[in-house]
Amino acid sequence: MKRRSIIQVSPAVRSMFLLILFLTLMTTISAGISICSGHSTRPRLLGWIILIASLLVAVSTVNAWSRILPGVLAVATLNGAILLSTGRALNQSFELIPRWESALFTVLMAGATATTLLAVKRKSTFLDRMAYLGVLGCFIAMLSGVMIPIDNWEIPTSIGFVAFITLLWVNTSQNHLVLFKNVNRR
Repeated sequence: MKRRSIIQVSPAVRSMFLLILFLTLMTTISAGISICSGHSTRPRLLGWIILIASLLVAVSTVNAWSRILPGVLAVATLNGAILLSTGRALNQSFELIPRWESALFTVLMAGATATTLLAVKRKSTFLDRMAYLGVLGCFIAMLSGVMIPIDNWEIPTSIGFVAFITLLWVNTSQNHLVLFKNVNRR
């Protein structure tokens, strides 16, 4: 039996709600990390409460907010194209960005956009949800690295992002099923 919603919501409103949910989760988890690690005057217990509550919401709503990741990553791809064409970051116009870094960022974000777009079209598996949570973790690490004075956070976060997108791509790809069938025959 199919459930019917009492209130009909347009897809645009639903997408906006999910984007706000994703950004709120990213911000509250980063704030919880900042507070519970002592980088705030607020009590650490409050940080732990915020962190645990936000993580529970993130895990329980992963199937919902993961649907807007292609849009978030498409905006990041557009940002990469602007970086590539102007050589300057949008939020730091005084700083020059090397073209090879801009090109690498743009290609990575375009690939991540395509991968998440393909993954969204099917039912999420356990590995998909873990990959989506990993991508959220990379966004959180990026925001926390800016909020808390952490040195050299960019490379581990980038490696993690690539690893989680690769996990999502491998799980989305139909080729991995053929590989596992051939291994089981031996």
